[in-house]
Amino acid sequence: MQDLPPYPPVDDAPDVFASGHLWVEELVVGEPLRFRLTDAGFLVFGDAERVFEHGSIPLRYRHAVRAVRESFARDAFREAVDDPESVTFGCVAVHRVDRTDAPAPAYDWARTPSVLGTDVHDATQDRFLPRDAVQSVFERVGLRAVDPIAKELRAADVDPASFPIPDSAWYDGPAAGVVFHNKRGGRAIRERRPDGASAEVGIGNDNGPSGDSIERLLDERVTDAWLDRVWTACEAAEDPTTVETLTERALERLARETFALSGPDAPTESEVRSALAARVDRYCRTRA
Repeated sequence: MQDLPPYPPVDDAPDVFASGHLWVEELVVGEPLRFRLTDAGFLVFGDAERVFEHGSIPLRYRHAVRAVRESFARDAFREAVDDPESVTFGCVAVHRVDRTDAPAPAYDWARTPSVLGTDVHDATQDRFLPRDAVQSVFERVGLRAVDPIAKELRAADVDPASFPIPDSAWYDGPAAGVVFHNKRGGRAIRERRPDGASAEVGIGNDNGPSGDSIERLLDERVTDAWLDRVWTACEAAEDPTTVETLTERALERLARETFALSGPDAPTESEVRSALAARVDRYCRTRA
């Protein structure tokens, strides 16, 4: 599987702005996710560093992997390419991350996709596809790419240091930054760093819970309304609304929305699953 391209800060990528035209996109905060379809029809996933073993997807990535598996149009993709294994898809898995170098927005998880496409690499051409092609490829396979903010801006007219940061498409507030792309495959990011802002603005201080603090975390987040949305997601995917299935989806969603389940002091998955299952069971009884 192809490695994902680097996204350096604008100060380290002056060549991106040397000539030509630029596309500009919202910088969406999350973690890199890549995948490809094998000849046998299986989707293989990885992050920026490694390929995940089947059945060993890190908890914080499972919401994104599920979204790809449920939406990826395998037949349409096979019809469009001669060698499916030659194509690597790059995405951002949109979940809460522990950032210490820049503020991050508090996304509206109910409306924010679990994955947004960022790159497509075609090994038969040994290149990453241009931005307009990336948009159309992701649309064809049933996934959404990061939407452009602006297209075909003359690089000579763009001052990246003063380029305005737009409102985010995924919550009611400013974007985390912008990403510049040129037609030669160059990329650069400008992050929003308000003067005096804490590095943890919009992130929170999610220390890993344990014991009764797991219960406090669930008290704060796992409300009946929250579980209603998990139930609706199960129905939309035509999954059974059993305690086991709902607990699995709820666990994935909880890991997406809080870094507390991914930090160095995080509780074990089995501890959280056990406490969550008890709440899901009570919730299901109220719906019976």
